Amino acid sequence: MAGEGPQLVAGGVGIDGTAEDAGDGVNLYFVDIDASLGDVIIAEPKALIGFTGPRVIKETIKQELPEGFQTSEFLFQHGQLDLICTRQDLKAELGRILRYLMAR
Repeated sequence: MAGEGPQLVAGGVGIDGTAEDAGDGVNLYFVDIDASLGDVIIAEPKALIGFTGPRVIKETIKQELPEGFQTSEFLFQHGQLDLICTRQDLKAELGRILRYLMAR
């Protein structure tokens, strides 16, 4: 794990995030903003997100998995993520979300 840990910012808004080395030199990130009223879940495009891999899940439930299972795009389409954001745009998007949350 490259980096992980909660950080509290002004207005009682907490940010949790992880950055994982995908093994191919690509780091994937996952950000969770806790604003007491709910979470904002952000992931990088094409990130794989899950507690265990698709092979283990497939063997456990003995069923085929949908195409793209555990990708950020699949999870976004199924309501599990709020935003898919490139790393280059992450700082601006976090600023926009935090300004919105702290203004409430």
